[in-house]
Amino acid sequence: MKKFVIVAVDDNKDYLESLRQFFSKYKDRYDLSSSNCISKFEVEYNVEFMLEKIKNIKPDVVLMDFSFTMTQKPNDYGVELVRRIKQKFPEQHIIMLVEDDDDQSEIRWDKIKRSFDAGAS
Repeated sequence: MKKFVIVAVDDNKDYLESLRQFFSKYKDRYDLSSSNCISKFEVEYNVEFMLEKIKNIKPDVVLMDFSFTMTQKPNDYGVELVRRIKQKFPEQHIIMLVEDDDDQSEIRWDKIKRSFDAGAS
């Protein structure tokens, strides 16, 4: 049976590790190895790094942090990353992860809508 390959992108390394540990329980079905976890620090100044990793790994799905931020672009960078991934890999499935967020509900719903508009699943 083919494993379902997952890439996770998040600005919180602990959260990435918890995702990796969760999926490791099902390692016969899912591949979310440490090398498939992309942190803020790896893409902070080089979005091309992330795009190249997706190209090389060819994941079935990308799990993307809804509130992914960067120092240089603190607002809505997760939405921008979705847009860039879909431009380069139109068939890529992207699921936005929403964890506890202190956004007001209107701002959150606007971000969710823009994520879907950018190509998130």
